[in-house]
Amino acid sequence: MVTLVNPVGLYMDDIDLTGWELPDGIAPAECIRIVRGEPGRIERLVVEVPPETGRSLSDLMIGGVPLRWGGQIAECITVKLVGGATDLRTVSNDRIECVGQACVLRSDTRLLRAIDIGTNIPPGLMPAFSEPHSHDGRGAGPAVVATLNYSRRAHGGI
Repeated sequence: MVTLVNPVGLYMDDIDLTGWELPDGIAPAECIRIVRGEPGRIERLVVEVPPETGRSLSDLMIGGVPLRWGGQIAECITVKLVGGATDLRTVSNDRIECVGQACVLRSDTRLLRAIDIGTNIPPGLMPAFSEPHSHDGRGAGPAVVATLNYSRRAHGGI
C-alpha cells in the first residue's frame, strides 16, 4: 500500500545554484534561507542578498541572465511529493460504505464532478471510471487517467 505521508504537501526538495553569480565574491548559498521545513522538505524558502553587502537581488545573474522575475528562481527549484509504503497485510482499516461516485463532463473528461451514489447521472455527465474489466477481458478500463508532471531547468541556463 502506498500513500502520501502526513502532512501532505508539495515540498521544495532542492534549489540548484549552478550558474548563479553575484559580484564582490558573494556566495549564492549565502542568499538562501529555509524559513519553514528542512532540507529535502522545504515549505518556505527566502532568497535575499545579505543586507550588509549593499547588493540586491537585481545584481544576481542566473546562467548569465540578470534576475528580473521570480520565475527565474522557480526554475531552479525541484519539488516533490513524499510517499510512504507498507505491506498490505500490515493494514487493518475497516471498510466504509461508498457514498458517492465520480463523473466527468462528456465534453471535457478532465473536469471531475462528484454525485451521490445511487443517483441518476445528470445529462452531460458520464462515469469517470468504467465498470471493472469483465471476466472475458473486454472491459473498457478507466475513462480518466491522472498524471503528475514536473519540469526542471537545464543546467546550461534558463
